Amino acid sequence: MVCWPVQSTASSVRLLTNLRAEFAEAHPEGTSLVHISAEASRPDAETSAAWVAMMKQYREQIGCIAVLTLASGFETSLLHSWATEKRRVAAPGTFKMRFYTTVDALSEWLPAEHERRTGVHLDRGRLVMHLGQLVKLTQTDAAETAAG
Repeated sequence: MVCWPVQSTASSVRLLTNLRAEFAEAHPEGTSLVHISAEASRPDAETSAAWVAMMKQYREQIGCIAVLTLASGFETSLLHSWATEKRRVAAPGTFKMRFYTTVDALSEWLPAEHERRTGVHLDRGRLVMHLGQLVKLTQTDAAETAAG
């Protein structure tokens, strides 16, 4: 699970890419990612390129990606469109990506889809508990960052 209290940057995506290498080695069956985003703006060109590079590099290793967006409105729709397009460019048909605005909706989809794609069971109750904690952390960090 990755928390984004502020907009991702090319350097933060490259750091995530390096961490993915460790996950790929430790979990050859595949892993799924949950991104919790406090902001809904689209990344700049350099950051977009870093996201595409990561998805291309690990497309066979990713079971699912779930994006939980804490923001709402038109910008959220733009972010979803951007991410969907980048996945189509980087990894067409290799993993499922879904977008959510609630923990409950995300937790209804992810465990079964993750298990279907990786063979690894996810406990929905534990997922909900951890997501709830991380949502609060992401919101707190976003508010502190905005306050300066």
